[in-house]
Amino acid sequence: MPTLTEKRIRKKRKNLAKAQKIVGPSTDVAAYGSGAGKARVTQGFIILVLCYLALSLLVYLASGIVLIPGLLLLIIGASLLRPRRGVAVTPRGLILMHESMLDASPNRILMGAPLGALDAHVQDANGAIQTSVDLEMGAERIRLKRATFETLVLARSELPLGDPYSGSWTGTMPTAGWFPDPTGRNECRYWDGGVWTNHLSTGGIVSNEPG
Repeated sequence: MPTLTEKRIRKKRKNLAKAQKIVGPSTDVAAYGSGAGKARVTQGFIILVLCYLALSLLVYLASGIVLIPGLLLLIIGASLLRPRRGVAVTPRGLILMHESMLDASPNRILMGAPLGALDAHVQDANGAIQTSVDLEMGAERIRLKRATFETLVLARSELPLGDPYSGSWTGTMPTAGWFPDPTGRNECRYWDGGVWTNHLSTGGIVSNEPG
């Protein structure tokens, strides 16, 4: 019987293969990591779901009847409260994917982001190493285990700097703005919505990279 570690390794390999299939043969997926996304519901909706689940529990305890809509609501609520997200590292940038709540495997592309978006703080205000990292990609926030995050960073460091998303996959390009410099030589580099530019920023001072 496979050990827990072997099952996790097998699951990671399976997700990597699925991510590669979704992205397509034109782009190589160097690494893939799974995490939990930011809740997409209001506090009022959460209270409503909890009240309904409490009512379903009372009905079950009193009569032994299971309210099927309650179970369905629980599944839907779980997917909204902690949606599954996956991050794929490719030579053209990062690709954020939605994961199924049933088997936690990637099933579609949500958006793309420059490789520099992988930079995140791995220490808290007191300098202690965190066990998880909150990765922000546009409006999305994905909580990754530190080991998963470090695996993605290592894969990125082994990739050459290129123009993100020059392939034909239909993802959402990140809007123009300042992002951590993917070369690591400067604090930030400007992304114009299509390619990296020569505009740099370090300590709030903007400069141009020599051509």
